[in-house]
Amino acid sequence: MTTVWPFSSKRDKDRLYVALYARGGPGHQTQTNLANPFFLTRYHWSFITGPKPEKESPSSQGMRIHAVQRAAINQSGTPMRTAPGHPINWEFEARQIRMAPTAMVLVRVVMAKIHDMDRLMEILSNVPIRGHDKTFSCRMWMIDAVNALAQDDGQALSATSKITDWDTIYQAAIEFVEKKKAEHRFDGRDAENPNPVFRKDRIATFDLLTGEEVFA
Repeated sequence: MTTVWPFSSKRDKDRLYVALYARGGPGHQTQTNLANPFFLTRYHWSFITGPKPEKESPSSQGMRIHAVQRAAINQSGTPMRTAPGHPINWEFEARQIRMAPTAMVLVRVVMAKIHDMDRLMEILSNVPIRGHDKTFSCRMWMIDAVNALAQDDGQALSATSKITDWDTIYQAAIEFVEKKKAEHRFDGRDAENPNPVFRKDRIATFDLLTGEEVFA
């Protein structure tokens, strides 16, 4: 488990985001059929915590919280290749990050206002990593994590400003990333536009609490 959160944050009204990152592998294809199993693996899923979109700057700090794959290390300290069908090393990671866009982050969706960061971290750090299950994935961990937040006593997230239904979150995130893809947010075509549509200093953001697109 990799855990790096050097502060005890009580900052009221920080947001909890669900973020989709680009990834390689067999699921990184062009089909948009949600029933296709490859579609479910084409993105890496993660939580991000940080300021509300309108208040952040590229230098703002936040946290990335997710289940991440780690390469197995042999006795000589060399990473081992994982054969198809063999168990993959998964671990929980919480790490401080800048809120500025990176090459890999595609979109994020606001799902809640954070009431108590310490309580949020307590819940998420205790969501099981089911590494013995060969079908386990970052998305499966996210489902378990959202369900754990839905069952919380109301201390981690705002009681009145949260969406903890996984199907609603999943559908919004997938539809938003597909919309941005269709608008050429990720392929660089907008750079040729004399009046660019997209803000490259911000991550494409949809606020599920308001139903509005914050950053295109």
